[in-house]
Amino acid sequence: MDAGLQLGLVLFAFLLGVAMVANARMPETLEREDDAGVLRARVKALEVEVSELEGLCRAASRARDAARERAMRLDGEAIRDLRRAFARRYHPDRVAGSVVERRVKAEIFSEFWAEIERVERAYTSTTT
Repeated sequence: MDAGLQLGLVLFAFLLGVAMVANARMPETLEREDDAGVLRARVKALEVEVSELEGLCRAASRARDAARERAMRLDGEAIRDLRRAFARRYHPDRVAGSVVERRVKAEIFSEFWAEIERVERAYTSTTT
């Protein structure tokens, strides 16, 4: 399970518990006045913990988004590099050699170029 999702679920469960404590009715007769103070202190501590967890969740989300952006940028660069290298080596306008060799490379180029374009289109459609 994604770490961000796990953190979100933990935070949700925790907030649900805080809401239940906050909405719980105080007993009509407290055995000691200290009980109310203890409960208030506990609620305050839980609120502080919720605030800290929310901050951690926001930080984790920012880190995840930044990592995803870096990975997509690197993937795009890799696809462009592959495309350039393949074209330099197999494009019919750049091939030298015998007639047979040029024909073979042109055939390889036409078959694989379509596949490279398909991969590039699939990548582009996921990044926009």
